[in-house]
Amino acid sequence: MGKVAIDKERTAELIEQVENIFEAIMKALPAEVRGPVESVLMKPLFGLLQEFVSEARPPVFLFLGRSGHGKSTLVNALVGREVAKVNPVKPETPSAEAYSIDFPDKDAHWTIVDTRGIFESTKPDGAIKEDATEVLKEAIDDYKPDIFLHVIAATEVRNLKKDFEVVEEMRELVRRRLGREIPFLAIINKCDGLGDRPKDWPPEEFPAKADLILKTQKYLAKDILGSNEVKYYNSRYNVKGVWLDGDHDYVAIVPTSCIEDAPWNLDTLTDVIYNKLPDSALLDFVQAQGRKDELLKMSRKITRKCAAIAGGIGAIPMPIPDIALLLPLQTAMVALIGGLSCRAFSVDTAKEFLAAVGVNVGAGYALREASRQLVKIIPGGFAVSAGVAGAGTLAIGKAAESYFFKGELVKPGVFYD
Repeated sequence: MGKVAIDKERTAELIEQVENIFEAIMKALPAEVRGPVESVLMKPLFGLLQEFVSEARPPVFLFLGRSGHGKSTLVNALVGREVAKVNPVKPETPSAEAYSIDFPDKDAHWTIVDTRGIFESTKPDGAIKEDATEVLKEAIDDYKPDIFLHVIAATEVRNLKKDFEVVEEMRELVRRRLGREIPFLAIINKCDGLGDRPKDWPPEEFPAKADLILKTQKYLAKDILGSNEVKYYNSRYNVKGVWLDGDHDYVAIVPTSCIEDAPWNLDTLTDVIYNKLPDSALLDFVQAQGRKDELLKMSRKITRKCAAIAGGIGAIPMPIPDIALLLPLQTAMVALIGGLSCRAFSVDTAKEFLAAVGVNVGAGYALREASRQLVKIIPGGFAVSAGVAGAGTLAIGKAAESYFFKGELVKPGVFYD
């Protein structure tokens, strides 16, 4: 992918441009209708822009795991360069160290909290010692992690049942400190080391290795974590990982390997993390990764949210062609999609696409002209229902995704359902 997907500094400029389009159209509205329009369409739209872009923040990852299980190596693999020093020395005291990871060419940042000695500092019955509890409390209070990543060496899964029991104590600690649930993710790392043939790699080429990974994954899910309900991440290749039922301490189990010349299943891990991060932490995460599939996934999420906002138009009693009110919303949506594809994050980018599908967004855009052009690509006539508004906006979003991510000009009507 290109350099920066979305330049957050340009959000204010985009909002101003979209406000100008709203203003040009709302001049024709009766005064009593402007309030509902602002409440139903404008506020949700600008709230979406703020949450996803202008108020975007670095994701915060808290790593757990015993020394030698590959936490630092996994961090380096996710980042794409060495940022964490590998230290196999067993810690004598628990500690938590946070460091910021910058991706300067992508306008993105992550915060990594690396805990050491938490599991090593347990009482004989497996409970967390007081000093380790204090370290966790401080880390939770100071950094407010978005997700806990518990890294376990594949060869040690059967020997660490007490560690998994400690996680329930940690989860309760999180509930008390933050008043909400934070997802825990179990990562079975160093899967290449399973069995007596470590050079048999990757598992896609060695079924016996794949079978060992699958058995380890099942053992952790059922025998240690007691989860009777799992959903395979990839139903065609069960080795990739599993989602666990919603009431469990862990949300998912993902096997990985960070062999320098043949890392494995990091794409699954990235996808699982993406699915569990709050919206405000997504932009920095996907831009740092620079992966087209993750940027496209975020684009689709924004498209769905904009379609839901558009559906609110049905609640406004409109004495005029209400289809025109969709234009500012759709312009902002297309600008976001274009920005995520590494095009300029601006109304001009949206105008390029809209012009390509037959809508000319000119200066001083008039209500009548907006209605006349939009009705060509959104069926249902000038007065649209909530269903038509939502489906039409969704279709425009999908067409924009094809245009910016695939370089294909597909008319929105093809996607209209």
